[in-house]
Amino acid sequence: MIKIQVLGKGYHPRIGYVPRWTPFYADQNTIGWLLATSTFKIRFFNPETNQMENMSKKNYIPVCNQIFSKPTPVVVPKEVYE
Repeated sequence: MIKIQVLGKGYHPRIGYVPRWTPFYADQNTIGWLLATSTFKIRFFNPETNQMENMSKKNYIPVCNQIFSKPTPVVVPKEVYE
């Protein structure tokens, strides 16, 4: 899940009316559906720079591969390994 912000005008069946000024979490498929609608502009939160950056059809795959391919760190409770 990644925080995105959707700008533009209109209605999208999955997220409702836009613009959505408040960032919300979305998965890779939802972002792809939003990019397929050419009237919306999408911005995503880049954790490396701590800024909102523009997402386009050209940088969609590299951004998603970079963000969604990182493994989730495993947190093991202390009671389990002792």
